[in-house]
Amino acid sequence: MLILQVLVFVLVLFLIYVQSRPNDFRYERSRLINASPEKVFEQVNEFRNWEKWSPWIEMEPTAVLTYGDKTEGEGAFYRWDGKKTGSGSCTILRSAPSLAVDVALEFEKPMKSSARADFKLVPEGAATRVSWIMSGSNNFIAKFFGVVFNSEKMISKSFDRGLERIAQLVE
Repeated sequence: MLILQVLVFVLVLFLIYVQSRPNDFRYERSRLINASPEKVFEQVNEFRNWEKWSPWIEMEPTAVLTYGDKTEGEGAFYRWDGKKTGSGSCTILRSAPSLAVDVALEFEKPMKSSARADFKLVPEGAATRVSWIMSGSNNFIAKFFGVVFNSEKMISKSFDRGLERIAQLVE
């Protein structure tokens, strides 16, 4: 009986710890790419180009991608549906030529959630500093996932891979 009480106590402490985690998240990675902001902008502003560099499409090339009538600039839309990557959609909310692209992400599977993915492009001489930022809110399940698996490490690794692939395309 004592062992069961201790286990319940430890479980309650763990759940309190999970609930105490931040309500919001923000992950950011950046890379200096030896190309003009215009060339980088072309890659992130056109959803069909994401097939060439997205780390998640690379992870699951058989995922079904469905594009909206518009695939570039504000209002552009695409959906994905895969076994590994789950399902969801992306919509470009803001497209500032050679400066920024802001994207709304809606995840449906494996877990419903929303997030933002923003790309910021800053010229540095003949190169461009590209920052990929993901932000959103953590519900309890997302907090739990973040404690059990290091979400920031996983996302950062994917962002680094995507930025590397963009660099390979435009340099």
